[in-house]
This record gives sequence, C-alpha cells and structure tokens, in this order.
Amino acid sequence: MKTNSTTNAIFAYCVLSMAPAALFALPPKQDYSDRPYGGNSGNIAGGSWTGGGVYSANIGDDVYIYTQLDANTTQGAANAHGIYGNGTSTTTAGDYLKIDVSGPDGDGIRSNPGGTTNAGSSNCTFIVGDYLTIWARGESGDCVNLNGYSTLTVGNNARFLAEGSLKSGGEGSHGLRANYASQITTGKNTYIETIGEKSHGVYAASAFFYPNAYTSSITLGDNATIVTRNSGSYGVNASNRDSTVTFKGAADISTDGAAAHAVYTNGTNSNVYFGSSTTLNTKASDAYSLYANYGKISGTGKFLIGTESGREGIYANRGTVDLKMKNGSVFNGYTSKAANGTVNIDLSDSSTWRLTDSSTLTHLGMDTSSTVIFTVSGQDDFTTVTANEAFLSDGVIKLILDGYDPVLGDAFRLIIAADFDASDLAFDFTEALLDADLYWDTSTFYEDGTVRVANVPEPVTISALFGALALGFVLRRRRRVE
Repeated sequence: MKTNSTTNAIFAYCVLSMAPAALFALPPKQDYSDRPYGGNSGNIAGGSWTGGGVYSANIGDDVYIYTQLDANTTQGAANAHGIYGNGTSTTTAGDYLKIDVSGPDGDGIRSNPGGTTNAGSSNCTFIVGDYLTIWARGESGDCVNLNGYSTLTVGNNARFLAEGSLKSGGEGSHGLRANYASQITTGKNTYIETIGEKSHGVYAASAFFYPNAYTSSITLGDNATIVTRNSGSYGVNASNRDSTVTFKGAADISTDGAAAHAVYTNGTNSNVYFGSSTTLNTKASDAYSLYANYGKISGTGKFLIGTESGREGIYANRGTVDLKMKNGSVFNGYTSKAANGTVNIDLSDSSTWRLTDSSTLTHLGMDTSSTVIFTVSGQDDFTTVTANEAFLSDGVIKLILDGYDPVLGDAFRLIIAADFDASDLAFDFTEALLDADLYWDTSTFYEDGTVRVANVPEPVTISALFGALALGFVLRRRRRVE
C-alpha cells in the first residue's frame, strides 16, 4: 500500500473486520491499529490538520479506508465518513481507492456545507482515479454526499453500493448525492446500486434561497448502470430547482420497488439529459420509467424502454418529456400527461412503439419505416393515441388481435389528433386476420385515424385486394392530407 498524506480528509477508526459483499470485494485486510484516532485532534498517517478550516490531502493508490462510527455522536461526527472535506480543501486519490463505511449517517465521501444559509461556504475539491469502490452500509449513509460548492471528479470503472436502511423520519441511503451548488462527474463504466427504501441511485438536489438559485449537477460517463431495489427508490432524482443529471453516453437504469420511478424530475428547470443509448425498466406497476413532475427529461438516440418488463409508463404532470427515438428504438408501454404536462415522442430509423395501454401525449411523430402497434381486445376495447398533433410519414401502422374476432361494421379509431397529417403509410394486418369475406378498410384513416371492417368488394376487384388485405399482408398506401 502506498500513501502520501498531508491530510484534508478524516480517515476514522480504520479497523478492518467485516467482509463486504462479493460484488464489491475489497483488498486483503491491512493493519491500521497503529494509527491514532482520527479527527481534528491528532495526526493521521503521517499528516496533520493544518487548521483554519483549510485541509489538503494526497492519497496514493490501493488505499483502503474503513469506519464504523456513528455520525450523530460527538465523537463520530466528521470521523464517521470515509473522506471528509471542510472549508476550502483539495483531496486527491489514486487508483483502486476502497472506502467502507458502516456507521449511521456515515458517508463514503462527504463535504460539510460550511454554513446554514444559502449554499454555505464549503468549497471542497475531490479528485479520485480509476476503480473507486465505495460501500455505504449504515442507516441513511450515502456513498457520496456533497454540499456547498464542492466538486468530485472520479475516473473510470467506479462502483457505488449504498446498502443502508431508511432512517425513521429521514433520508434513505443514496448512491451519488449533490446538494446546493455541488457537482459530481464520473468516467466510463460507473455502476451504482441502492438497497434500502427511498434510496436513490443518483440524487441531484439544488437549493433556492431567495433571490439566489443554486445549481447542482451530476454527470455520468458512457456505459453507466443504475440499479435500485426497494420502494420509493428512484434510479435518477433531479429534485429542486435547477438540478441537472446528464448521461454522456449509454445508460441502463432499472428499479425494483413500489413507486420506484426510473427517472424523476421535480423542480423548476430541473433537467435529465440522456446520451446515445438508454435502457429503462421498472418492475412495479405503479412505477414510471419517466416521470416529469416539474422540469424536463429529454434525449436523442436509441431507447429500449420496457424490453424486460413488457410495459412502461411515461408521465408528465407539470413537466416535459421530449424523446427522439432513433436507431431501432423499442418502447413497450404507454404515455400520459396532465393538462400542464408535455410529452413529445418522435420515432425514426426503424423504431417501434407497442402501446400497452391507450396513451395521451402532446406530439407524435413517425417516419423512416418506424412502427406504431395497436391492440384490439374487443369492440370497445382497443389501444389508442390521443395527441394535440400527430405527423406520420413513411411508417407502419400495425394491428394485433388479442382474443377478439372483429365483425362487419366494427370501427376502431386508433389515432385522435387535433392536427393530423399522415402520408406514405403502410398497414400491417398480419396479426389481425379476418374472415375470408371481410377486409380492413383504411380509406378514411388519413382523415380520422380510423380502420374499419368491411365486406370484400365484388369479384371484379378481388384480385386487386387479394393477399394484401384479405390475407393480411402489408399494404402500403400513399396519400397526403393537405
């Protein structure tokens, strides 16, 4: 082990006794018994506190920090955290840093707010190399909890496991948390997992003290993975005004708990930005993949939504969801919105939306061989899209029958839009076959979004319709509504 410390952080009570989870395996045990009790009272690993609220530390490679103190006690306080910054400080660490904290409210990396008004005065800087591992096991303990104007920059292949339980009347145990005006940035291949209730994977919580607004931000590099495993635990929570979470590349977010939304925004001007590829799955029926209470969730690229669960919801209350699904995206789910909410979905480059329930949204766009799939389960039981505007061009409308055999005269209005423009569409009825004397009439679809069951015309025209309609092959229709 190499250390070169002139301290900033507090390495507290470093006794290695508990074996952590296999997923977050730590190095062999090392004897730190010769080190004095940490904190402001003495030297630590050859360094010393410089006083005046100004700290500095340089931690080498392969360092293992372990603490099990209670942050709520006088003795524990700052010492309960793996690395603690206060005032103006800079802490740097090399590769393969391991931090294991198990005391209540103990955080892996923590900066003190430095004040009780506005954003505080704390201006801590933390810089950590590749292969950082943090395991927070105490009640309400976070892997990272930054305050004030602090910043944390982490290299590639970081792993964060928050295993702590929900504190009675308080907070859960979060993965990455940026409060006030703090900022967290990680490199490629970041893995974040939380176990307890109301324990968010990524939690950006800005602050507003009139007339000043403070912006917290969390930025994750390419190939980020976020997993939460309990109720009320969001994968991403951009809470409060002006908080921002950004994915620089691929992201895979999954949740397993009641009301555990994959992505949630709840602040004026709060934002979540997706990168090139995004996978979203939730397991609970009351959990949305995207929930914009306030703020905005947006992205352009490949989306795989509900590919495991089979159904996912997108909801905008007073916020906005704006997705441009490209490159063979798949969305198995539905959309809904309140009167003040906005949901925009654009499908292109052979993307597919299979409606699992009737959907309301603001805008639906479709082109470049993309597909929207509707299901008919009864004469009055079928999925629909209701939108302010629907612009459909060069795409496919597909119909699937689910336990119902349509009869002559049935009409299914699939799309209801105040502003409706459709052209160059194909209709796929290969999974909606009718009796031999019936066919799907799409002649009014371009005017009102309706398909009807009609009698096959007289024999003189049967040859023109045979196969494409009666046998259910794809029929392409070219017409533009002016």
